[in-house]
Amino acid sequence: MTSTVRASFEKKMIETQAKIRLVRVDLRELAGAEKPDRAAIEKKLGEISDLQLKEKLALVDHLFQAKGILTPEQQKKFREHMAGRLLNEGGMPGGRRGGMMPHRGMKHHEMMNEPPEPETK
Repeated sequence: MTSTVRASFEKKMIETQAKIRLVRVDLRELAGAEKPDRAAIEKKLGEISDLQLKEKLALVDHLFQAKGILTPEQQKKFREHMAGRLLNEGGMPGGRRGGMMPHRGMKHHEMMNEPPEPETK
């Protein structure tokens, strides 16, 4: 598969994931308000759902695009590699979970697949 196809897909995923993270920040602010606005919270949840669907559709587009440029043998290897991505937990590459709750003992930065915050003195 050409690096251009892969790079385009990766850029789409990064952009969409960044948008999701920003909306989640807004959602936390809304949920933590003195008087939470249910309609606003529901709207943010809908935005997250729409963005997650956009991610999944980008993956489907990528799969079809790859199929069109790979040899039959490459397609077989690619299918084996990608088959679980649409069906894995959370539906996204790498098996990321769709929810926001960390596993027991997991720190927030680990859950969000981010580096830890630098310690301040």
